[in-house]
Amino acid sequence: MLKDTSLSQYLKDMFNSYLSIPRSEREAIIFKDAYEDMTRALKEHKVLSFTNTTSGDEKSYKVEPYVIAPSKEEQCNYLICIDTEVGRPRTFRISRLRSVFVTSDSFTIDPDIQKELQEKAIRSPHSVSQTVQAVVRLNKYGVKKFKAITKNRPIVSKIEGDHYYFDWPELQLEEYFKRFGRDALVIEPKSLKDKIKKFYYLGLREYNR
Repeated sequence: MLKDTSLSQYLKDMFNSYLSIPRSEREAIIFKDAYEDMTRALKEHKVLSFTNTTSGDEKSYKVEPYVIAPSKEEQCNYLICIDTEVGRPRTFRISRLRSVFVTSDSFTIDPDIQKELQEKAIRSPHSVSQTVQAVVRLNKYGVKKFKAITKNRPIVSKIEGDHYYFDWPELQLEEYFKRFGRDALVIEPKSLKDKIKKFYYLGLREYNR
């Protein structure tokens, strides 16, 4: 590749070629060893152990891996799995995993769990919280925000006037619509409405002190 070109041009071309790859695929290069271990565990149905780093803290996990999936925006990849300690689904951002190790323990794939986690991998791999049927009323500014804020934006099931309908994980809906202020009002479900009301109430209380 160095034929008829300078070393500096070669390095520039190599760097540009790397940047042309989606970020999720770059992660597979940067974290090659971890990816190989995770891929082998998925193929052989082996339990994985690792530590997860979040906010400077590290915690150890043992999981039954089911899916590796990129986020909708293809910014990063997630391991979707079952936590063996608590027996429930979890998702981990792969770039935050350390000391990934394939154990000798095997597990049996549950077809129902596999189907559920594969669906979550397609829709929202960074969140495996409970899926809810939600209705959100957007004013004209809310509609503009919904079009502009694309990161982790939920997919609309249908639109009736200013009412937007979603079949989506509750946690993701909560985190997404917290950014809308008075321009989005959750109609249903009550659990989601109460969480966002509490978020704004606590914020208002702090500002009024």
